[in-house]
Amino acid sequence: SYDLKPGSMVLRGYYPMRAERTLGGGSDNPLMGILEFTQDITDEYVGVLNLQRLFILSSCLTAMVLFGIIVFILRRVERMNLERLAERERLERELLQQEKLAGMGRMVAGVAHEIRNPLGIICSSAELVIKRTKAENDPNARILKALYDEAKRLSRTVADFLDYARPKQPRMDPVDISQILEQAVIFLENECAKHGVAVQRDYPPGMVVRGDKDLLYRAVYNVISNAIQAMDGGGRLRIRGLARDGKVDLSFTDTGPGFDPESIDKLKDPFFTTKDNGTGLGLAIVNSILESHGAQFNLSCGLEGGARVDMVFPAG
Repeated sequence: SYDLKPGSMVLRGYYPMRAERTLGGGSDNPLMGILEFTQDITDEYVGVLNLQRLFILSSCLTAMVLFGIIVFILRRVERMNLERLAERERLERELLQQEKLAGMGRMVAGVAHEIRNPLGIICSSAELVIKRTKAENDPNARILKALYDEAKRLSRTVADFLDYARPKQPRMDPVDISQILEQAVIFLENECAKHGVAVQRDYPPGMVVRGDKDLLYRAVYNVISNAIQAMDGGGRLRIRGLARDGKVDLSFTDTGPGFDPESIDKLKDPFFTTKDNGTGLGLAIVNSILESHGAQFNLSCGLEGGARVDMVFPAG
């Protein structure tokens, strides 16, 4: 508060004193003197100054509070708009994916039998002829082997289209995911040796989830196979598993070149591939399988380089 000494602010008033009539008989009343009134209003003035200061401070505080409220509302509106925009983009991506799926389903429905059955006949016939030419040391055995390999590759491509276009409804049975990992690793031992890849297994037995054993094997197989192909010059693949809070977490980390940060968000989309001879359906099929099981599927780059794939299965 202000500290003013008494008498700092004085209110002064003056009152003229006039005679009732003049001595000479004039009409005007002559001025005889002036009466002065004084009053010390220092305390009242200090009170007015304090009230003024309080009014200014309260106005500033009110303005700051209103400004804060307006900023909070604007940021919340902006956040809501961003969330709505992200939700809209997600729905648009899902709609686009559904349109692709519907279009591919119509295409596959018309040509599946026209392609798959002749391919099966070609593969079986080529395999039979290869056995005969090997026994007879026929020089055409190499050409027949190439024909058989290409027919098998085309058959796998058609199978990928069928698996993605007509996803199988999973059975929800108790499945030991650690056994599925073991089966996939054992089946791919030759591929690992061919590419110089060492597999490090770090998961306990008895990790049980609810799902379809065949579909889960397909998902795990695709992820491990992709990691092996990415490390063509040799490397290490680490498979970790952890069961906690009723959930099962799986992670696959390799020492390959890793995912391209610019295209990592598109790798789950159908027909998107970074391989020269890929169909772009491998990770899309894995994503479809895990979604049907209610599991999470995340792609990232490892802390020490390489690619990392995470699967989180819900509580059984």
